[in-house]
Amino acid sequence: MLQQDLNYALRQLRRNPGFAFTVVLTLALSVGVATAVFCVIDAVILRPLPYAQPDKIVSIESRSRSGYTQPASWPSYMDERAQATAFSAFAGYADYFSYTVETPSSGPVLLDSVRSSDNFFDVFGVHPLLGRTFLPGEQQVGEDDGSHDVRTASL
Repeated sequence: MLQQDLNYALRQLRRNPGFAFTVVLTLALSVGVATAVFCVIDAVILRPLPYAQPDKIVSIESRSRSGYTQPASWPSYMDERAQATAFSAFAGYADYFSYTVETPSSGPVLLDSVRSSDNFFDVFGVHPLLGRTFLPGEQQVGEDDGSHDVRTASL
């Protein structure tokens, strides 16, 4: 019975090559889209974050009386960091910034960056592929550091 059904289906596809092409193209596109969607879901949701103990990393925010989140000021962050004994690492960062860097070989390149405290990478337990991260004390207080708001991440 199955053999007869397959033979009949093949005969019909040979008689209508346009329909056969449409069927094959639809199946190929469906498999491709399903694969792409699974890859995105796998990378974003199913795989764990590439950090040591990602379930223990928290972001601390303060809320205003009206309910809005607000980052801590730099002096407030420094006080919190000095008094934080429940965390193995306590780091601060400011929101993302983009810079354009001129390179001799490829011209201008847009780089995304974050302003962070000297121990920022300790929270995530990551190490650079080349070179080193910041050493304690390399975080210099400049003229604009006191005016920026800081978000904190702790482990």
